[in-house]
Amino acid sequence: MLNAGVPFASAMAFLFASPLLNPVIISLFVILMGWKIAALYFAVTFVGAIAIGLLLDALGFAGQVKSVAAVRSCCDCQQAADSRSRIQRSAAFAFGLFRQLVPYLLLGVGIGTFIHGFVPTEIISRFAGPDNPLAVPVAAIIGVPIYIRAERP
Repeated sequence: MLNAGVPFASAMAFLFASPLLNPVIISLFVILMGWKIAALYFAVTFVGAIAIGLLLDALGFAGQVKSVAAVRSCCDCQQAADSRSRIQRSAAFAFGLFRQLVPYLLLGVGIGTFIHGFVPTEIISRFAGPDNPLAVPVAAIIGVPIYIRAERP
């Protein structure tokens, strides 16, 4: 996003908001708690993500972003800039990136499925319950793979 010219604050706001404003999560809020609570959650999360993005930008974190060089072949420079060739190059890039990420996504889905299907609630409550001072980090570690499979039945 940053390489495409998106401002740092906007990119950070997106990175913070995207997992929290997932359509599945918003739908669950509406179903389980009603539209007023879902709207409040949406508004607080949206404003919070923007505030965090602006704060990080104001604190100078944009200068901490590491530059990553993309490897290009020499024929990329001479390719036509018409819509069709750009779409083809974009599709090839997206498919290549997807192929690289599939093993990690499958691993995350597998772990999330195992936790959801086979780990008893009592064990999760013991490690992420109110008696554990490290409950929030433990719950986050447990929740990440489950979040990856949020859209799966």
